[in-house]
Amino acid sequence: MSRRRRNDGGEADGRASKTARRRPAQTTMKHLYLVLDDGDEATTTYTIHKLDVDDDAGIIHAPDVDRPATRFAAAPAAGGGQMHFLAMAGKNIVAVDGQGGGPTAVYDTEAAALTFASPLPGRLSSSGAGLAVVVEDGGHGGGEALYALTSLGERMPASFEALSWARDPCASPSSLLFSSSSSPGRHYYWSWKNVADTPPPFAEEEAVTAYAVHPDGRTIFVSTTGGGGGGTYSFDTERRKWRRHGDWVLPFRGQGYFDGELDAWVGLHREVHGRVCACQVASRGDARPPEYRETLDYDSVSSSSSSSRSKNRCQRATLTYMGDGMFCAVETCETPPTSSSSSEGGGGGGGVEVHVTVFGLKYNRRGELQARVRRAAGAFPLPKQHVPSFSPVAFWM
Repeated sequence: MSRRRRNDGGEADGRASKTARRRPAQTTMKHLYLVLDDGDEATTTYTIHKLDVDDDAGIIHAPDVDRPATRFAAAPAAGGGQMHFLAMAGKNIVAVDGQGGGPTAVYDTEAAALTFASPLPGRLSSSGAGLAVVVEDGGHGGGEALYALTSLGERMPASFEALSWARDPCASPSSLLFSSSSSPGRHYYWSWKNVADTPPPFAEEEAVTAYAVHPDGRTIFVSTTGGGGGGTYSFDTERRKWRRHGDWVLPFRGQGYFDGELDAWVGLHREVHGRVCACQVASRGDARPPEYRETLDYDSVSSSSSSSRSKNRCQRATLTYMGDGMFCAVETCETPPTSSSSSEGGGGGGGVEVHVTVFGLKYNRRGELQARVRRAAGAFPLPKQHVPSFSPVAFWM
């Protein structure tokens, strides 16, 4: 019910309504956050940077690597590059140790505060290939939950563990808990809980190549390949049941994101580096593969400095959905040796740099995917101790 209808009943409510109209609207400014790593074989340190984006000039400025928004070290058991970063509740960047050895780190971008929760129970399943995704938390009282497909070891069944913001009625002052601003006096904390009743229907030898959340907010679609099998399955987080949909697989790799403007899932192309692709949302009750859309080379929306790079020097890429048809691609690329490398401290050799591109998508009249708008792009070097197996990722919040 609207505020006006609630306030129609009395004089006091009328005064409150006038006061509310005079009060300026509260707007939340979003920012682009970039996660980088800096470490060696013994210790890996992760940093989160708030990037300065010049929308008018279309430039994303390099972060000050010496002054990150926050910094934390991964547990030695993580082995570097095993941390998985996801966005939750519109303001939190969650870092999960895929090996289950280190604590779960949560950076609150609004409060600029870093907290730690218990480690992931088990480890990300080999059959899950790092499957971790955020869905609606229907089984935990609303909000969101991070679902991670885990196992306790090789030849052990896999199941989902869910991380959510939970209230502890037995909280003590000495525990690592803090009060929720919306519920004063109650203590909340980040908690893992097993939520799956049945193991996934695919074999452990099958690797998850793609996954996406259905627009219903609670159904996770998963595509697998290898192991003499493969196909696409779905898991209903409310009913806690798996279902097989067919031998087909989703056209992207890693996570695909639903965009309401396109009415489709969008992700990085499964086979061609530097491209994004879209497909219709799969039906929860149908076995037919969704319609596949033409791909877009997102180099076409990059700035001239980043688009001039050679694709065969780009090692990895990640994609993040920003909402309203906007996406952010982050690539890790090798740089060739230059004459100025020695003077800049590079020792005369090449290095590694990250390319960040923010762009929008739409369909043209022929139903092909194309750039709707180019907002910004930028490229800057990574720390010398960058772990090759880690892919930098950006978040919009």
